[in-house]
Amino acid sequence: TDVNNTKYDNLPPGKYTFKVKSCNNEGIWNIEPATFSFIVKSPFYKTWWFIVGCILGGAGVIITIFRLRLLQIKRKQKAEFEQQVEISKAELKALRAQMNPHFVFNSLNSIQHYILNSKGEEAAKYLNKFAKLIRLILNNSEKTTVTINEDIEALTLYLELEKMRFDNKFNYVIHVDKAIDGDYDEIPPMLIQPYLENAILHGINPKEGMGQIDLKISLVNQFVKISVIDNGVGREKATRLQSLQPAARHKSLGMKITKERVRILNNMHQSNLNVNIIDLYNDKKEPIGTQVDLYIPYIK
Repeated sequence: TDVNNTKYDNLPPGKYTFKVKSCNNEGIWNIEPATFSFIVKSPFYKTWWFIVGCILGGAGVIITIFRLRLLQIKRKQKAEFEQQVEISKAELKALRAQMNPHFVFNSLNSIQHYILNSKGEEAAKYLNKFAKLIRLILNNSEKTTVTINEDIEALTLYLELEKMRFDNKFNYVIHVDKAIDGDYDEIPPMLIQPYLENAILHGINPKEGMGQIDLKISLVNQFVKISVIDNGVGREKATRLQSLQPAARHKSLGMKITKERVRILNNMHQSNLNVNIIDLYNDKKEPIGTQVDLYIPYIK
């Protein structure tokens, strides 16, 4: 045939040898065919390096998108958390502001009691201690935490005032464990006072005879453990006595505020600050007081 070219379309990748025989005008064919070897390469988009590159590139894009999304979520959560912290700080500040006038009101009532009963000297002593305590409260009111010694100073003044108010009806002991550094370790201010107040008003006051309050501060694992122990009438009898007194049926404002403060502090610091109340009994199963254990996360 008089053909001097040929065409092969869509040859798959691989090695090829093209062989051809030809003849002259006299019809004589050459014995050995002419050969030509060549290689058909795969298109770049089918090469292993391109496929691997696409896979790695795709994975990189997915990971980048995932990380950006994760970062966006974290930023949003952080912004929401910071906003919540700011709200909690405002709420906490408002609660501390409520605590101060609540305590001041009770103290002023005691001063009024002394004056109305013509006890001028006692009123002067009480007023002097009260002024010192108010100064401490005002100094601590803007602080989120105070040293344990600073809080104990305020609590000691408070207990002295209450002891005077209730005509020395109780004694108290404050014990701080040696593992505690009172000048360095810190706790939220005015967190213990409401439990002391509750022990005095509802445990010791209705009791016949001398009362005793023990305040113990120790280090347990990663917590500062604060125990308020009284030898009062116990929660059951205290509740029964309160039910017989219409004026005393309201829930203690100090306890209510403290419970809310504990909730907010946990939200702010993502901590597990908690309070355990234990009813104490003697061998005859008779109530002999109450113990309140307050656990505050310890960070040194």
